[in-house]
Amino acid sequence: MKFSFITLALATMAGSAAAGETISFAPPIPFTQFDSSCEGDILYTGSVVSIKKITAGSFCVADNIVDEDGTSSVAYSKVDIIACETDAIYENWAKCGDADCGDCEAEYKAYTGWDSINPASGASHCYDYTFSMDPMEKTTRKVKTEFFNTMDIYYRFDDDANADDIKAYVGMMDTYSCIAEGKPVATAATAEDPTKSAAEADPAVEEIVSGSSALAATAAFAMASATAMLI
Repeated sequence: MKFSFITLALATMAGSAAAGETISFAPPIPFTQFDSSCEGDILYTGSVVSIKKITAGSFCVADNIVDEDGTSSVAYSKVDIIACETDAIYENWAKCGDADCGDCEAEYKAYTGWDSINPASGASHCYDYTFSMDPMEKTTRKVKTEFFNTMDIYYRFDDDANADDIKAYVGMMDTYSCIAEGKPVATAATAEDPTKSAAEADPAVEEIVSGSSALAATAAFAMASATAMLI
């Protein structure tokens, strides 16, 4: 196996990453996203360029996204890992207009199962994410909210992706979020349907998002591709 640039960069991290620390991948990590299992129709292809730790549990990801006509463009996405519960890992995603993810809008909600953490199939694992398709009249940052109407999206790293780079990308989010603490022990209070589980929003962190809708949520699938591979 060839060693990429990131292999040496990982050796300098030594267990802690300061806010603002970035890992870049050369070449970028290629991936493909599907609409039903990893054998379904291809939604789009792209590659992960970099991941930056903003704060604990919050990350900025840069992707190369390939359009239907073959044109490649860079997309920036912010992901907040907001809750690690017995049923799933909950996340909020946002589309951003700058490399630091300081100017972001249109937040989307998603969750994935604990089987996405260190999967036995390794780099060939088919990742499954569930997105909320409910109208987003307002967003709640870093607070888990309701899931009623949902859509499953799948992705997989391409066969020629560098295994060390995949480990570095996944490891950044696993290590510097609640995922590092592992799956919580189930109790009677936590044994709920993940699509119906909800937390009360803190009014202090609510923001109005004009024009946000289920259609906008669908667009997230084609814009926030790198964050679709955060676990």
